[in-house]
Amino acid sequence: MFLYKITDSNGITISNSIPSDLEKIILEYHDKTLKITINETPYRFCKLSKDGNNILGITDNVDMIKSAKTMAKEMSFLFRSIESLRVAYLMAQNEATIHVKRLIHNLVTLNAHNIQEVYSIIPQEIMQNKKSGWKERVVERVNSDPYEASLSLVRIAKNSLKMKTEIDVYNTLQSDKPEITLRSHEIHRVLMNVLYVFFPDFTDKGVKVNVSESTIRTAIDYETFQVAVYHIIENTVKYIKPDSPLDINIIKNSQTNKISITFKMNSLSIEAEEIDKIFEEGYSGNVARKCQRSGSGIGLARARALLKYNNANLTIEAKYETAKISILDHVYQDNIFSINFH
Repeated sequence: MFLYKITDSNGITISNSIPSDLEKIILEYHDKTLKITINETPYRFCKLSKDGNNILGITDNVDMIKSAKTMAKEMSFLFRSIESLRVAYLMAQNEATIHVKRLIHNLVTLNAHNIQEVYSIIPQEIMQNKKSGWKERVVERVNSDPYEASLSLVRIAKNSLKMKTEIDVYNTLQSDKPEITLRSHEIHRVLMNVLYVFFPDFTDKGVKVNVSESTIRTAIDYETFQVAVYHIIENTVKYIKPDSPLDINIIKNSQTNKISITFKMNSLSIEAEEIDKIFEEGYSGNVARKCQRSGSGIGLARARALLKYNNANLTIEAKYETAKISILDHVYQDNIFSINFH
């Protein structure tokens, strides 16, 4: 093995493969290079500096242990690579910062929505007034409009699920080795667990949701699959034509035994050259932008990425010939989004 730590002239560690306990032992020595024995295993360490950059290396390679020059030559190559490593480090750091900022922004926004939902049922002054009888006052407010109170609870459940998906997506996509557990689940039940929090949204748009009855089961990682479905349905709510049906079917091919879940709808038109682009993070469709309905362009990209952990893919079949101009010059067409298990 050959382990090393690179610290640039600004004191930033841009790469480090040396375990902290091993690094601590090396730093106890003032020598630039030395053969040492740790737990009966021989090593050589080497410390080099150039233009303010520092490299600390340690190896159990026989040739490097015998020759300090051989090890120094190997480490000199790292000096020539520092700039490219620095660029890669800064790019990774910038990307991580973007993900964290996005996560915090989304969680703060969803939390604010939940607070608003609570205050829409129980005014803030009642919540803050803890004098005798406050519980009765809360009950009175809920009983005054139980229908709206129940809708608010569903919206809070939806926002809470969304917060969970944000955290799950972040943990999964940022991990080099995400914890994926494939177990047999009944697909219909998993779908309904996500769908129920969107029913108020579909009702508001006059959309009738038809889900085929099915007992088909397949191996999925529940967490990542649920999040993927959440993003697909959230995307559907945003772009489906008002007062139109959404047909969800769970299909098993009798010849190949492969399973598919299809979401058939009349939704905003997708242009032919966009079929692959809409799965790219940050991309929003032309029609969606023209209608000022474009989102962050994250949902479908995340859904496809998460479905890969479930041995599945997300595809779109756009029926261009059905495209028609509707209200406010919105162009709608028949589109079928499919989750296809391999």
